[in-house]
Amino acid sequence: MIPQLRDETGILDDALLAATVLLRMYEIMKGMGEDHQYHLWGASSLVSIQKINVNTRNLRHTAFWAFLRQDVTIALATNNPTKLNLEDCGVELEFTEVDDDIWTNRMTFLLAKTVNFCFGPVEKTMERWTQLKGEVDLWKERAPASFKPFYTQPQGLHGEPFPAIWLLFPWHSWCPF
Repeated sequence: MIPQLRDETGILDDALLAATVLLRMYEIMKGMGEDHQYHLWGASSLVSIQKINVNTRNLRHTAFWAFLRQDVTIALATNNPTKLNLEDCGVELEFTEVDDDIWTNRMTFLLAKTVNFCFGPVEKTMERWTQLKGEVDLWKERAPASFKPFYTQPQGLHGEPFPAIWLLFPWHSWCPF
């Protein structure tokens, strides 16, 4: 993989990004010693170089969303913003009707924006917060039926401060046998 990084066309290879993201997953699962996040930084560099069309389904698209989920996880664990510059990554939030996987990716992006609002260097104004909350509310309002809970309770079942929200998707009970 290292020689491919020296080649201009090599760094645009979808397989290189996917391999880097997979290596990062391996680092997380292995969990040994200090985490230097080398492959997270590497994937971040590759994502910032490559143009990602989030409306297509290919290896680059899949690797991008896997990377963003890893980036958000590390950002939350370390109280830092994401490594990915969300303004320049090519994601356009459109709330048109799409398949569930794309709808889920939109929420992942909104989560990343929220993490950056909380931990990033941008000024935390009520205007920015209202705009972000408006995007989340629009996501919820236009969400497909498969994202609507069948049961909610304002507090958890045992008095926890978070609401209980139960979802049941068709694929939870589907069996090919």
